[in-house]
Order: sequence, then structure tokens, then C-alpha cells
Amino acid sequence: MKANLIKVWVIYMNLKHQRAVKALIKHNDKFLVLRKEGFIGGDFDLPGGRKKKDEDDESALKREVAEEVKLAINIIKLLNIWEMDLPTKGFHLSGKTYLCSSDSDETKLSDEHYEYRWLSKQEILSENIPFWLRQAIQNI
Repeated sequence: MKANLIKVWVIYMNLKHQRAVKALIKHNDKFLVLRKEGFIGGDFDLPGGRKKKDEDDESALKREVAEEVKLAINIIKLLNIWEMDLPTKGFHLSGKTYLCSSDSDETKLSDEHYEYRWLSKQEILSENIPFWLRQAIQNI
């Protein structure tokens, strides 16, 4: 048992720590979800990504959303804070999910994602989604 704990600790300490923000974007009672090749944790992702050094959450969120789906957003509130180890990718992710709104649903995907959908809260909860997205939806 002790050897296993030491192994886990060594793996964790060797992971690069990164900070990320995700946007749960609402438009007319629907929420934007994305599909991404090789996404870990479920079938759907949200717009967002890793923060640059010294970048605040609002700036990072607006930049990532503009890059990935070409939408302007208003940030409403923080929904959850989560942690996730991705040892196969070599990093530990500290993430935050924000509820956001958009006046438009005219989504234009970047090359990073291959599909988007606007779904109701119940439709999202019925899908295979990552734990942090399920927590975020339940906090609305």
C-alpha cells in the first residue's frame, strides 16, 4: 500500500501544473457543447482552455471562446472549481467553469473541435460528460 502511495505521489509531483477556464454558454435556454478528437472524460467539452501566464480568468475565458467558437460572451458567475490529473499528457489541471451568456448562437468552430450542439440542461445531463461539466450543470 505504501509503495502505491509513493508511486502516485511521484507521478503527481512530476506533472506540470496548468490552470484552465471553461465557459458554459447559455443562449435561449440552451447550452453550447463541443466535440473534440481525443477529448478525455466524456463525449462533450466546453469552450475554454489553458490560461496564459499572468492572465486573469475573464481575459482567458473571452480569448478562448473567441478563438474556439467565435462568440462574444458575458460572464455571469463561477459554477465550480475542479482538479484533474492527466498523466498521459503530463499535466495536472486546475480548472474553473463559468456560466456565461451570448446574444448569438451563430457558432463558427475552430479546427480544434469538429462538432457543436446547443442542448438543454436535461439533454446535457443525459449524455456521457466529464465530472466537472456534470457538477457545473447541477450548480445552475
